[in-house]
Amino acid sequence: MIRSPHLIRRGVVALLASLALGAVIAGAPPPAEADDYLSAINAEGDRLESLGKARRERELLERRVSQPAAATPVAADQAQFERELNAEFPASYALYSMMGADDRTKVYAEYRESRSGGAARFFPVLNRIIALSTKNR
Repeated sequence: MIRSPHLIRRGVVALLASLALGAVIAGAPPPAEADDYLSAINAEGDRLESLGKARRERELLERRVSQPAAATPVAADQAQFERELNAEFPASYALYSMMGADDRTKVYAEYRESRSGGAARFFPVLNRIIALSTKNR
């Protein structure tokens, strides 16, 4: 079987052209809109990941609540409440930190109104954080 030199040259030229085109396409920077879009997608993913972790924290708290705990004093102010929330429930705190000032005030009010002691005091707080985060989607 003898191949024509003309066909071989065309095949080589086509191969080189496709390799050059592939290199140009692969080296092109993504458009600026893609960066904004990807940033928005990543932010939403982070929020949803925190929401899932917050729900797991709430489930763990439900298990802990069934066991009697020593009474703990109510946080003196919102800053102390935020420190305790961050220390005990970091995923819920991540969602809380993404909220606006009005929603943060509602969450803190929920904490102040809770009559439970110990970690159980945070149960309505976690529910409120999850509810407000889901509402703001």
